[in-house]
Amino acid sequence: MAFYRGHADRDIYFDRRIEDPSLDYEALRVLLKSEEIVSPEEREEKLNQRREFATIEVIENLSKQPLGDIKVFIFRFLLNYSLRFFTGRDDSRPMSDIVTYQKKIVLLEYGHRTVSRGLLEGDRDFYFLSIDELDRLLKGTETKALSKAKISARRRAFDRFVTHEEDPPLFLKGNMPMEDAEPRSADRKDVLKGHGTSRGVTTGRARIIPTLKDIGRLEKGDILVCHGTDPGWTSAFSIVSGVVAQTGGMLAHFSCLSREYGLPAVSLPNAIKLIRDGSIITVNGDSGEIRVVSE
Repeated sequence: MAFYRGHADRDIYFDRRIEDPSLDYEALRVLLKSEEIVSPEEREEKLNQRREFATIEVIENLSKQPLGDIKVFIFRFLLNYSLRFFTGRDDSRPMSDIVTYQKKIVLLEYGHRTVSRGLLEGDRDFYFLSIDELDRLLKGTETKALSKAKISARRRAFDRFVTHEEDPPLFLKGNMPMEDAEPRSADRKDVLKGHGTSRGVTTGRARIIPTLKDIGRLEKGDILVCHGTDPGWTSAFSIVSGVVAQTGGMLAHFSCLSREYGLPAVSLPNAIKLIRDGSIITVNGDSGEIRVVSE
């Protein structure tokens, strides 16, 4: 089932591993850059041990407090519920990927028909039309000129989005973007203020990785600076020393994986624009601060 997955596998526009084997080759290339790789089984075992020790410690502390028995009962209930939820969520993803891939196959047939009939030229143009628009184009009730104009405009906007040349606002108030808080410290201009999502402090070279296609640029000890991550990025966490992402909070993929790998992580809006590629930075996952050591 893993072959159905790939970069941004919740969006059918992007290639799956079954369509583009280079996704796996790039991941393996990253892993080969590190001489010390902990096996997934060993890492999972250590992670489970840490969780069990932390659970025992929390229960012991709660039991000493007033109404300790009730607090322990509530804590156990919430913990077990969370673990079942995460297990169910992860178990459902492979089937979800298969279902969306089957939908993609149907859409690919739409695309092939538009090209074979001379209605569209590019193999990926059809992604920028809705099902209804494709249907009207194939039936002749919508002109080629109108369809091509829609595709051209939507592709330009999509390219700016996917390369993060232009990111949509994080929050809207009505239909108006909300202004982001000033990311730079009022006291120090070399300090960027984000939100820590995985504890620890590290200093290293910042490497801007806008998309998964660029993951091969990472080297041992780099600090990964990206928009966000999904399971396709997992290999990078074996060699980087820290992570800075533009979007996501404590439960984002990069945050959870950073805690699993013991890496400091910070969520910082517009990180790709604020941090210069190749600069030396210090990431503090405790305070959420990123200090620019040298550019």
